[in-house]
Amino acid sequence: MIELASEEGDLVPSSVPTFVSGEASRVAPALCLARSNQPLAKIESLFADYPLRYAVGAAAIWESFPEYRHNFFGTVRRYTRGGPTNVSMRLGSTAVGDKLVDRNIFLPSRRVIASTDSGVIWTQFVVDLLPKEFEYLDAQRIISTVNLINCDIYFVDSLSFFGSEPAIFSGCVSLTPEEFFENTNIKSLLEERARPHHPSFPVQSPFIPEAFAAALVLPRSEGGFNDIVVGRVMAAAALSSGAKGKIISQLHFTEGGWGSSFRGTENWYRPYADRRLTGGCVCRPSDHVFSAVATLIESTSLAKFVAGKEDFRLLALDTIEDSRRSGIAPLQVAQIWMAIERLMPFRMETTVQLALSLSAFSDRSRRVEQFNAVKSSYSIRSKIVHGYSFERSQNLHIQVEFLSDLFRRLFLASLDVKTSDDLRSELINHALSGQEAAFPN
Repeated sequence: MIELASEEGDLVPSSVPTFVSGEASRVAPALCLARSNQPLAKIESLFADYPLRYAVGAAAIWESFPEYRHNFFGTVRRYTRGGPTNVSMRLGSTAVGDKLVDRNIFLPSRRVIASTDSGVIWTQFVVDLLPKEFEYLDAQRIISTVNLINCDIYFVDSLSFFGSEPAIFSGCVSLTPEEFFENTNIKSLLEERARPHHPSFPVQSPFIPEAFAAALVLPRSEGGFNDIVVGRVMAAAALSSGAKGKIISQLHFTEGGWGSSFRGTENWYRPYADRRLTGGCVCRPSDHVFSAVATLIESTSLAKFVAGKEDFRLLALDTIEDSRRSGIAPLQVAQIWMAIERLMPFRMETTVQLALSLSAFSDRSRRVEQFNAVKSSYSIRSKIVHGYSFERSQNLHIQVEFLSDLFRRLFLASLDVKTSDDLRSELINHALSGQEAAFPN
């Protein structure tokens, strides 16, 4: 693996033109994974004066490129509806509750890295101690039985929560698949409820996905409020860990009945998820961002939600979470701008004050450029929401990325203040002070 000096240009540095004799591919903006039939000594001599990182073989890549560890594979014991099964899978796709069957870690064979002097391919090695980001693959926890009656259950894929306890905050429990099937009353409920209401009716059973990463369990609530809560949980997870969870289905049990709905066809793309984070499918409730949002969720209620009396940051999360529902860039631009204005509303001179405030996130040398970029983006937003025509040549997908980055940084800044007025004042003062970027990216 070779670290490249730029995200653009040749895959293999021009200083080592004889290195690659086979496949080479860019596996990250500035990382190249390549095949070579050169002996190790030859490769090391080619890279003797190379100023950036390089590594030969799986073990060396694991140590030298920790940001790529999520792309290694292992044999994992995963619990499904039918019981435990062993699968070969990418470590970045594993979830809390999965267990490594052995310590053999490997790279996909189609991306052979290099040959040794004896011609043996170095794509596999044995890891003695799992690093912190994968410690959940060794973890054990003991939990008490969870009663699912009068609860809403959300089956989630691509997101799980790693902590010493299943509760991720008061009133919300995250269970692994094994915990769900072995530490709840689900088996008895399935047996009791899987009966026809009439002898001539077919038997219907509550729908449970064959495989899922976590089951979120909350006490039943009226008016779909739990949908709002779970949306906030998943938004906080995307912001804090980069995990892009999605709801497969939901299920509820009452004293005398049950109901379920499939949600796997919904669009779960989150433009605001921080792609620089390599959290895979795991979020840690102890993370600063997630725990701050959890505290805000614990402080609210259905009555406050209905009355519109919730914290401004929760309202912003609701709005940004809605941006995932549309794959249409103009609507996403408008939606993300709404979320930004939830965090920092202005009642006059909106464009100028927003541009000034958000320029605080840029270095002094680029602050005027950022000011103009925000003004231009807000102009596009205004044309979209007011029904005016706008140039289709403007790359709105770039706007979505630009605004998503602004929202992430603005939301992080909001966690250190009490009110939106405080946030607005601090950013304006910072921008005018001539200091370097607030909350560097």
